[in-house]
Amino acid sequence: MSGSCEFDISFAVGKFYSQFNNIMAVLRKQDNEMVAVHMMQSYCLSSLLYACETWSLTNNSAHSANVALNISFRRIFNCCWQESPKLLLY
Repeated sequence: MSGSCEFDISFAVGKFYSQFNNIMAVLRKQDNEMVAVHMMQSYCLSSLLYACETWSLTNNSAHSANVALNISFRRIFNCCWQESPKLLLY
């Protein structure tokens, strides 16, 4: 963002969703949750957090990254759409 040190992560979140949707389209037939979690953490999460140590994020940007992760875990395990997915993260 021009004139400030903030970093807009909307491009990274969009890239995360596109990679995650590609993985889920391929793995949907097998329905293996652990493979999907490993693929998501290996490929999608690394693209979302690329150069994150240099970012100066706002609360909204951090929230959108957290929402992307929560949605991915909810979609992999196909559960808890109304409550928090914290148990799935463990």
